[in-house]
Amino acid sequence: MGAITAIIGAVVAVASYVSSEKSRDEAKEANANAATEQRQSRSEQVAMNSQKSSLERRQQIREARVRKAKMMQSAENTGGDGSAGEFGAVGGMATQLGANIGFNVGQEAGMNRSNANNQNAANYQNEAQDALNDASSAQNRFNLGMTIFNSAGGMNNFTKKK
Repeated sequence: MGAITAIIGAVVAVASYVSSEKSRDEAKEANANAATEQRQSRSEQVAMNSQKSSLERRQQIREARVRKAKMMQSAENTGGDGSAGEFGAVGGMATQLGANIGFNVGQEAGMNRSNANNQNAANYQNEAQDALNDASSAQNRFNLGMTIFNSAGGMNNFTKKK
């Protein structure tokens, strides 16, 4: 009867180990898929940030051109074309446009860095989960070995019988 119990215990332990290994492989595959999705999402976000920044720059340039044309027309209508006031106003607009574009470029770079940091954090989380899965797998192998050992009589096989 003891041998049958040992065999049943070993079969249960092996089946549990196989199931554990399958689950571990599925978890690793899911983590890899999640990491791939996160990288794709980051790439998409970077592209969207770049497109938004480009649209904002074009809009600011358009608005600056319209304002410049209005100032020049106003200066011409009042007889002040070519005056220091006209040149000062146009120069001030150009300075503001440059500052706005610089700000947009900085914002875009900041968003991209933030996205990269988030991606790195997600990658590290996936690595950590993989390590935990590996640890769980090692524990399962240990438990399997101990189950078989104990089922075969354990330490009783190594002690002197009197």
